[in-house]
Amino acid sequence: MATLVGLFLAIWSLRSQLKAQVDAMREQRTLTSLTAMIPYAEKYEAILERLTPEQQRLGFWGLGATAVNEPALMLAFRRYANLCSQEYYLATNGVFDRKLWQVWEAEAQAVFGSEFGRAAWPEIKKGGHFSSHTEFEQRADEWSRSRPPPNSG
Repeated sequence: MATLVGLFLAIWSLRSQLKAQVDAMREQRTLTSLTAMIPYAEKYEAILERLTPEQQRLGFWGLGATAVNEPALMLAFRRYANLCSQEYYLATNGVFDRKLWQVWEAEAQAVFGSEFGRAAWPEIKKGGHFSSHTEFEQRADEWSRSRPPPNSG
């Protein structure tokens, strides 16, 4: 009986140690993912800083389809799409934590699915800039066919 109790305690101790190691690995992965995302968040801020204060207030999702006639906005959207392409690549290759990526992807879906995004994405795509990253191009197509939730922005 004592041997059985000892065996149980040894197994329980091993289980606890393994769980602690797995938890530590998850925490490290999340920290690594957050650290990897910082430059991309900074790039996003840099894109937004190039917009006028009114455009910043509206965000890409608040712009109408006629905004595609403004070269500065189209350049900003192209930069945003390129940033999304990089982030998508890193997320699908396990660099970014899945839960963190879901937050960013929801934002991208809102932007690409907005009135401006639905008008701008086909124009940006025409240049062939994303043709070498077909997985992203297909995902962006899906986003642009969607509609942002009413509280976007």
